[in-house]
Amino acid sequence: STFIQKEISAEAAICYAARLIMDNRADAIIAGGVDELNSILFHAYCTLDVPSPRDKKEEAFRPFDKRRNGLIVGEGTGILVLERLDHALNRNAKIYGEIAGWGMTGSNSDVSNYDENPDMMTEAMRLALKLSKITVDDIDYTNACANGTGLDATETKAIKNLFGKRAKEIPISSTKPITGDFKGMGGLRVITALLSIRDSIIPPTINYSEPDPECDLDYVPNKARRAEVNNVLLNTFSNGGSNVAMVIKRYSP
Repeated sequence: STFIQKEISAEAAICYAARLIMDNRADAIIAGGVDELNSILFHAYCTLDVPSPRDKKEEAFRPFDKRRNGLIVGEGTGILVLERLDHALNRNAKIYGEIAGWGMTGSNSDVSNYDENPDMMTEAMRLALKLSKITVDDIDYTNACANGTGLDATETKAIKNLFGKRAKEIPISSTKPITGDFKGMGGLRVITALLSIRDSIIPPTINYSEPDPECDLDYVPNKARRAEVNNVLLNTFSNGGSNVAMVIKRYSP
């Protein structure tokens, strides 16, 4: 199956694959996504007026920063092998983690813009935690969708809605300034979450220097952080109002 829904495409494909395996409709599935930077894709970004510098100043990709002025487009791929636990053990596979749960929601948003109401983003995260059978107290790190646009402030509100007072205690970062922003290669962010668990390292939000009152959480600025990571919440939101949140857990034999 092929999923084409802007930024959530790869994550939706991975969640679909996980569901097929959970329903015993498959033993193993290869899932993920790929983006190739080309003139058509870049023109689409420019039509939406999202590439930096939107303000005609310095070109820089700096999510959550007060001076954020758009994104820089990247390309690449992120592909995973998902399989039933017994199938993985029988072939002595190296297990990086578990797709514990996910949530998908949609909102009535203009196809060219991100939803400015955080409620359905929060609901996607809540559904992911519910399916994973964990609470906000179990989340060690949130890999954010923030991309240097108005989305950053809305996602911050959504995270606050979910975590409440604990929102300021949760390390949050956007790894997109490292890879570039993308549409279909979201599997790369899932891989980032898995490696964060494996290596006990929370990746930073690079290029961050000037705090924004609307974005006032812990964004792990500029330098990776050593920490035990057992559960990662990963957010993906697309313009047009499609939302996916996933919980990725450490595998415990």
